[in-house]
Amino acid sequence: MLATTLRTLGESFLAAEQRTIRELIDCSQSQASVLLRIAQAGTIGMRTLARQTGLEKTALTRITDALEARGWISKQPDPVDARALLLVTSPNGLRIARQLGERLDTAALALIGGLAPADRAAAERILNRLCALLDTDARVMKPELE
Repeated sequence: MLATTLRTLGESFLAAEQRTIRELIDCSQSQASVLLRIAQAGTIGMRTLARQTGLEKTALTRITDALEARGWISKQPDPVDARALLLVTSPNGLRIARQLGERLDTAALALIGGLAPADRAAAERILNRLCALLDTDARVMKPELE
């Protein structure tokens, strides 16, 4: 029963997130996620982003090409390693990422808004622990992410 509840929660949350992304910026969840990561970093190397997201190089290239075509990021040569690329958020990309992040945060907080304060604190503690476990599990399953 708990496994089913967790799957249902994940599916429902993902569906709500995808609706929000489509309504606000009309792109894929993967593109939105990558944009948010680049915006958070300001500038990030393609290899670092691949490690963080777990995306294959070809998939990440397609995603970043789409973000670049929309003018949300730019790709620049890495001054330290000429073979590498740096991804930089454009001013418009930063604006879009801020709006999207705020909208997604609002939706996420609404999910637990009906809980009592003690339950919200417990939910935050448990969700943080689950995220840590998922991160550890990802590194165990894909050691190249470290």
